[in-house]
Amino acid sequence: MAADSGSAALSAVEQLKLRNEPVALFLVDQRMPRMSGVEFLTKALELFPSAKRALLTAYADTDAAIQAINDVKIDHYLLKPWDHRRNGFTG
Repeated sequence: MAADSGSAALSAVEQLKLRNEPVALFLVDQRMPRMSGVEFLTKALELFPSAKRALLTAYADTDAAIQAINDVKIDHYLLKPWDHRRNGFTG
């Protein structure tokens, strides 16, 4: 499921909760319209606390990744722009 803003994503998550549907993973960009990724995860995890969390962030947002690790206990973060050599992939 995709959304064009944090608030739209939060509305979708609320609907999933109302329908009793599970969420396994939140893959969130730190820079979204009207809401940061950390803000979104903070609110979404109130509804689905056991969902895994991954944050997309740019080098300039390293502080946001640290905040996410501390505040919302993200499981993974990925740096943008993507570089398969820098991110541990070969091929």
